[in-house]
Amino acid sequence: MARIAKTEVEISIGNPDLTPKTKVSLNVGTGNTFISEYKERLQNMIGEDPEEMKFYVTIPCPSDQKAQKFASFLNKTLKHANSNPQSMIGMLLRKIQMGGDEEGDASDEEPENRGMPNDDDSDDNEGAPKAFDYNVTTNLNNVIITIEPLIFKDAIEGTLNYVSMQSGEITNLDTNLLIEIDSRRTIHTILSPKMIKMINESTKIKIALSYDPEALVLGRSVAQNFDMKKRFSKILGYASLYDGGSIKINLNSIKDLGDIMESYIEMIVNVASTIEMMIPREVAKVISRLAENTGHEGFISFLTPVFAGEVTLMMRGASRLF
Repeated sequence: MARIAKTEVEISIGNPDLTPKTKVSLNVGTGNTFISEYKERLQNMIGEDPEEMKFYVTIPCPSDQKAQKFASFLNKTLKHANSNPQSMIGMLLRKIQMGGDEEGDASDEEPENRGMPNDDDSDDNEGAPKAFDYNVTTNLNNVIITIEPLIFKDAIEGTLNYVSMQSGEITNLDTNLLIEIDSRRTIHTILSPKMIKMINESTKIKIALSYDPEALVLGRSVAQNFDMKKRFSKILGYASLYDGGSIKINLNSIKDLGDIMESYIEMIVNVASTIEMMIPREVAKVISRLAENTGHEGFISFLTPVFAGEVTLMMRGASRLF
């Protein structure tokens, strides 16, 4: 079995033993073992073999019935947005070139506006090919939104294939990076004037990196092929001897991180206090329905020939925001 070096840094503020309620994490990795295990887990979530170069947004619901209900709501909302490009969601889909081909019904317009040019009709994306395609399905109690890049797919695959060829066997060795920010308070409680107090009471930041030291040895050869400085090759050589370590720090208050960090937090609080007014009603309705019909958790998964990864979002209490 290959030797794996792992370094973990964990900083907790306040009480780290409370139950997680709001969490954002990124888990990305390379290597045959990592990608194989990841594909198996993703397959269980979506109910089919995952395809490379696609994004899978998985939203677990409390029951199969809730999943069907929420998927139906999403499909109706997206269909309406595609046929009504002047709506907030319709404009967003058109901006990112994910809109459908349906045209809005002219009879829905006010009589004085029929046949008259509209400023939005001059949008730069008017008539442009779709950059992304999407499909909403369900598997058991999961709602799955599959997003496929269209016009960028070949360019991305070409870049990844080039990276794979240049790095050789490195991409076959297991490497995994996990970044996690976890609060033990609901999102409704955090996004309030009491945000700093909530962070003081319980927040955890975790960064974990694990890798096969053999990848660093192979990396020296790649560095030499690109005529990188010998100093860089020596650093890779020394790093290959490292077995890993763990650092855990517990702080009583955010003030222990210094005045600069506290000022950043205060700036976030000022923005968060107006977040509800900034979200259009149409978008808020979708988010509210999401919070009501799901388990307040979602996964954004992606799979490529070189690496795989997942973004996890947990926001308990989101329904109270809307």
